[in-house]
Amino acid sequence: MSIKERLKFYIKSKKGLTNHAFEKSIGVSNGYINSISKGIGGIYLERIREKYKDLDINWLLTGEEVSKINLEEFPKNISLNDDFINLPIEEKLNKIYFELQENKKSNEEIVEQNDRIIENQKLMAVMIDILMETVVDHFEIEVENKKVKQLEKIKDTFSN
Repeated sequence: MSIKERLKFYIKSKKGLTNHAFEKSIGVSNGYINSISKGIGGIYLERIREKYKDLDINWLLTGEEVSKINLEEFPKNISLNDDFINLPIEEKLNKIYFELQENKKSNEEIVEQNDRIIENQKLMAVMIDILMETVVDHFEIEVENKKVKQLEKIKDTFSN
C-alpha cells in the first residue's frame, strides 16, 4: 500500500470522513489527497500529526507500526516522501544533519546582522550627540529648549 492509499484508508475506515472533509480540516486544497504521488511534504505532515494524534505517522509513511517519528525537530524543507523513506538510514541521517547545519548557519547569519544593526544604531546616537554639540557650541546658535528636546528624542530612539 502507498502513502496515499494508507492515508485514504485511515480517513475512511478509521475516521469515517470524506477526503474533502479531511483536506479541509488540515487546510489543504480540495483534491490534495488524490494528487499525492510519492509523499507528503513536512509541513502538511505536521498539520496531519497535530490534528490527528491517533494516526501513527510511521505507519502512514512506511506501512510499519513502530514508534512515532518525532517531527518537532525535523527540518520543514525535507519532504518525507517514498524516496526519502526508502533511503538507507545513514543517508537519511546525513540529509537531516546537512539541513540542520544549513538552518544553524542561517540563524547565525541573522544574529550577526542583528548585531551590526545594533552597532549602527549606537553609532547614529553618537553622531546625533556630536551634531547637537556642534550646533549649540561651535555656531553659538540659540536653540530653543523644545528643539533640543526633539533632537534628544531622536538620539534616544537610536540609543534604544
